[in-house]
Amino acid sequence: MTDRIQDLDTTDFRIDHRFNGNNTLFARYSYNRVSTFTPGACPLVGGIDPNCIVGGIAAGGAFPGPNHTTAHNVVASYVRVFNPSLIGEFKGGFNHPKIASLPANYGKNLGTQFGIPNSNFDASTSGFPLMNTVEYALLETRRRFPSSRRTARISSPDRSPRPPARTTSSSGRVRSSASSPSTRASRPSACTFDTLATNNGAGAGGNTIASFLLGYPSQVVRAHNPFDPKLPHE
Repeated sequence: MTDRIQDLDTTDFRIDHRFNGNNTLFARYSYNRVSTFTPGACPLVGGIDPNCIVGGIAAGGAFPGPNHTTAHNVVASYVRVFNPSLIGEFKGGFNHPKIASLPANYGKNLGTQFGIPNSNFDASTSGFPLMNTVEYALLETRRRFPSSRRTARISSPDRSPRPPARTTSSSGRVRSSASSPSTRASRPSACTFDTLATNNGAGAGGNTIASFLLGYPSQVVRAHNPFDPKLPHE
């Protein structure tokens, strides 16, 4: 059993500054990076390393492979006392998370290396194609991946401190965000093996694993359906 590997880096910077009795400033920057490597159901080839070859069985809902999540966050608040009856507070924030979930063996053209022509033609179709062995577990190292998402949001919240007695207060909000999700809606290639190629010709007998070992698929499918919407600013 191979352990799941995870590295975490995080840091925070904060500034609290009082210029004088009428002007104060607060600002904070946060950075968070998490890298996770989830192994497949089969043993690794080449050691316990995210760069090794990962063998997988598509069962149980597991998604082997690396995941990289990075987030940047900035918030700031400036308070100005104009006079005893007028206080202004100006707030702003910026948030930029990036999530990239990649399939096992991403970037490795294993289909081509194992003699399966036209199975790998770019990074998004890399890895090992799906081997659909009927009545047995599916052999593969990818599902609906790679998947990535980038979001940027700038906002100015409408909350303000309680005003002094016998004064009025007003607030406003400015918000802008953009998102760029990217995923693959289907596996790039798949081979189905059943008893058709190894039965007696009349539909009796045959063995799925024998068809697989002989390299006689009953169906071969290749599909490449990228989904890369660019969502507008809100």
